[in-house]
Amino acid sequence: MKKEKTLHTLWFLLAIAVAIGVATFVYASTGLGRCYWSRPADDLCYAVGALRINGGLRSGFVEHTALGEGLSPLLFLSWAYALASKAGFLEFASFQSLATHEDPLLLLRQFVIAGWVSGGAIFLLIVATVFGFARFLTGSDVISFFASMMAAVSWSNLQFLMKIRSEAFGACLGVLSLYLVFKALRASRLSGLGLYLATGGMALAYSLFAKRNALPYLALLPLVFLLETETPWDRARAGARGLALKYAFVANSFLFAPLVLLMRYWPEFIALFNLSLVPVLAAEILGFVLLLLLYVFLVFVVRLCRSYGRASMRELFTHAAVDAAAYVLVLMIGFELAIYSSFVQPRFNAYSLFLLLVFIAGCALAVVAGRRGQVSMAALLRAPLVQRLVSANAGIIILAAVAWGALWQLARVFPEAFGAHIEVAVSRSLFEIMHPQSSFSLLSSADHASTFAYFRSVGAEVWGYYRRSRWLELVIVALTLLELLRARKIATVRVVVFFTLAGMGLLFFSSLRHLYPSYLLYADLITILTVSLCISSMVNLQKERIHGGRATFHTAIVVGIVVCVGAFAVVRRSQELRGMQIGTLSSGCNSPPRGSDCLCDYYYAGTKHGGTGLKEIIEQQYEAECMQAVEARAVRGLP
Repeated sequence: MKKEKTLHTLWFLLAIAVAIGVATFVYASTGLGRCYWSRPADDLCYAVGALRINGGLRSGFVEHTALGEGLSPLLFLSWAYALASKAGFLEFASFQSLATHEDPLLLLRQFVIAGWVSGGAIFLLIVATVFGFARFLTGSDVISFFASMMAAVSWSNLQFLMKIRSEAFGACLGVLSLYLVFKALRASRLSGLGLYLATGGMALAYSLFAKRNALPYLALLPLVFLLETETPWDRARAGARGLALKYAFVANSFLFAPLVLLMRYWPEFIALFNLSLVPVLAAEILGFVLLLLLYVFLVFVVRLCRSYGRASMRELFTHAAVDAAAYVLVLMIGFELAIYSSFVQPRFNAYSLFLLLVFIAGCALAVVAGRRGQVSMAALLRAPLVQRLVSANAGIIILAAVAWGALWQLARVFPEAFGAHIEVAVSRSLFEIMHPQSSFSLLSSADHASTFAYFRSVGAEVWGYYRRSRWLELVIVALTLLELLRARKIATVRVVVFFTLAGMGLLFFSSLRHLYPSYLLYADLITILTVSLCISSMVNLQKERIHGGRATFHTAIVVGIVVCVGAFAVVRRSQELRGMQIGTLSSGCNSPPRGSDCLCDYYYAGTKHGGTGLKEIIEQQYEAECMQAVEARAVRGLP
């Protein structure tokens, strides 16, 4: 066992080492010294937004647009800036330093470059997640290494090493949430299921905060329950399930109540807001929530019908309602914890202090439980009421309750003491997730004669992508499904079909704005996992037939074709990488910027509409109109 674990670690480290080499080659090829405003659409928005957060100001990017996205990568970048400045790699990272610097464009350059480099950490996180997920699905280190290399050399992933965007962060955490739900359902104990499911909820929340392209995961995660015939929840006794459900309900009651205060910012996110819109918005939000709850309930009904039949529909519906409630409540715990953790920033605030106190109180409670010989926190809480009241645990619980109540009251009375700038950003992200109807105007359906024609156009676009660029992967899936059906491996067929349709669904959702080239990573990571699962299934099928003494020449040929096609797919994916040459791109800023959305645009870079404020800083410091100042520097080749 120890030797196997060591071998697994070595394969993982090899995958990370190769990914580091690939990232280094890309950075050397593109040149970190190139003009940082050549494509400023998002680079400058995120860089200045992170500096504003470090300065205790509104981001000027997340909460003022009609998108309400980018929060989690913005927080990641603000932490990267703060740590790099503490280590001496950057100058003091705050918006105030940018506003007071004699040459703000020169100072901003280092923060944009630091943002490009920080993308390498997300790149490695993607490779690590794909490796872990592939190994979980296949049990093979070799196939997992193969999958991680596909992720490392694919242009859908590599492109984000050269710009600051939220797609890579959102796609990675979306896949991570799916991975954690799979692990939850295959956990050995009920506590493991709860821990993995709550952590999956946190990953999903961060993914949705990054980009709402991850919304399909709200529908995909419950479907994983249809792929597993037995889970720790099914094996647990009725008493344990009921107790777990009660704890989940109490935890949600404890965590959710203060978050209601974030709704006070919602009116400012709606143009021409008036009180007559409140019932409409409430109905739309509640309708979306109820639709999700109904969907989860129906998924569990289908699962129980398949497993236990339809002997008593009333009992079946009751059982399904309990299972669905447990899933939603535990997932919501992770979602709520992600919201609270978003309040923790490089600038120490009262939220950070409160969470630190809660963490210390929890650790102290765990230590007390251990010294008393309790096997778990649940056992401690189940102690007799009189014993709890006279023990030291009661004091800790009372202190935690008082601290929580104080936070609630202070947040209501003195919101500025808790970093209202980040509250606004979190509130905007939550609003856009809970009210997706606000984004319908961003779709391109108005360009088509009917809604049906619009969806048909999007479907043709998605199918065209698979036919042109991913036909090798489709061949692998088709061959694998045929062989699995011949061998009657129905459970594996369901998993392969799930991953195939999940990838296509994510790409279809991302293509609704006809901008799918920027969003390919969401589907591509799932496609890589699908191919890995297919290759593993074919190899295992051949092994079974060899051990059973009924190996066939036909199966061996199919396995060989699948492996060769998979290798050729890796070669095709690396085409863009192999076309790069070190030092081919020129550095310097000898031409005006090709876009000005986040540089001099009055909406994104101005202050009138709640933008980043970069436009005003440039005009004040250089005493010229923003684009004139930038173009004057471009003529002299200055950054």
